[in-house]
Order: sequence, then C-alpha cells, then structure tokens
Amino acid sequence: TRLDRARQKLSDLLSLREGAATGLIAYSGSSHLVLPPTQDSTVVLDLAKALSPAIMPKEGDDLANALALAQRVLAGNGHGGSILVMADTVASDQLARLGETAAVAATTILSLLPANLDAASTGEAARALRATVVATTPDQV
Repeated sequence: TRLDRARQKLSDLLSLREGAATGLIAYSGSSHLVLPPTQDSTVVLDLAKALSPAIMPKEGDDLANALALAQRVLAGNGHGGSILVMADTVASDQLARLGETAAVAATTILSLLPANLDAASTGEAARALRATVVATTPDQV
C-alpha cells in the first residue's frame, strides 16, 4: 500500500540520518503530534507502523495545520530542523491555505515525497511553500 511504502521510505531515511532527532506528526482533517523529536529511530518507526487512516478522528487533508504544528514543534525545541511531508497528493482546497503557511514553512526545508506522484497538486503545493518535490523511487532514498 502507499502507507507501507511511506513507512519503508521513512525507515531508509532514518537509517541514513542515524542519531538525528526525528519527530512524527500524523494528519488528515486534523493534525496530531505523535512523537516529539527524538534520536530513537526505533520508536519513530514503531509509532509510524501503528498509524493508519482508521485511527484519525477526522477525515480530510489539512496539510496547512500539520505544517503549522510541525513549525511550532521545531521552534519549541530550540534546535530548528526540517519538515518532511510524505504525501502523494495535496487537496486543491489546501493550496490557498498553503500560500498563507508559506511564511511559516519558509523557515524550514520542506520536501514532498509523493508515492503516486500527483505532480500537479504536489508541484503547486511545493511552489506555494517554496519547497522541493522529491519523487521517491524503490531503490533510492
């Protein structure tokens, strides 16, 4: 599934960033801090494995609020950091809201890693956020 592929890619990225602090935010129609930044990649992966759309309390695609939450978490830790969004599409109603979020996201490096590569929506979202789209592949991180 797309979620399984995202978890595999997360595992690959954590292996490359061994010892780097990583947090986890889940979003749908609402955003939730699953885990604040930690150097324990095993915990990050275990919690990522437990995530599914079925556990989210509200359906939707509220990427703008997820980014705002991520920015607050990064600002609160005093060390800065990057935001990685693993999404295969961005809802059209989010594009205008992402433009409003651009001032927040501009202080971070944001990459959208689409699994299905809906190039139109992820490209528009990346432009709104001044971010980079990185297409995932099965054999590269």
